[in-house]
Amino acid sequence: ILLARFYGTKYLNSHDTQFLDRTYQEWNALDELITNADIVTNDPEQAASLNNIKDDWIKYKESFEIIHNAIVERDQIQNDILDVQGPAGENAITKIRSDAYNAGDYQISQIASDLEGTFILMRLDANKYISSGDNKFFDLFNTRYQEAQESADELKSVITPLYQADFDTTLRAVKAYGESFAI
Repeated sequence: ILLARFYGTKYLNSHDTQFLDRTYQEWNALDELITNADIVTNDPEQAASLNNIKDDWIKYKESFEIIHNAIVERDQIQNDILDVQGPAGENAITKIRSDAYNAGDYQISQIASDLEGTFILMRLDANKYISSGDNKFFDLFNTRYQEAQESADELKSVITPLYQADFDTTLRAVKAYGESFAI
C-alpha cells in the first residue's frame, strides 16, 4: 500500500508518467496480494479486516483516477488550446493594433490595444491560477475574459474589411481560450 501511494503521490506532484507507470505496477501487485489473501483467509476477524482494506483500496484508486483524469484534461487543454490559441490571439490582435496605427486608424488601434492588454492579462491570470491554484486568479481571469469580450464587441463595431481576417482569428482565440480555461 505504501509503495502504491508513494508512487501515486510522486505522479500527482510531478505529472511524470514514469511514476504513473510505477503506480499502476504497484496497484497490480497489491491487487494480486489482496486476491490471494482473500482466497486463504478463513478467520472471520481477518476476513472483516481484509474487506475493510479492499473497500478503502477501491476508494483510493477511484479517487486517484479522478485526480489523474483532471490532470490529463488540464494538460490537454494547456497543450492543445491555451498554448496554441493564446499566441495566435496575441499575434492577430497585435497585428491589427500595429497595422491600424501605421495606417492612421487610431480608433481601431486604441481599441485593439485595449483588447490586446486585456487578453494578455487574461492569459497571465490563467497561468497564475494553473501554477498556484489560487482562486483569486480564476476570478481575475473571468473578469478579464468579460473585459476582453467587451473590447472585442467594441472593436467589432468599428473594424474594417482590411483587418477582418485578423479580427476573426482574435475572436476565435479569445473565445477558445476563455471557454477552455473555464472548463
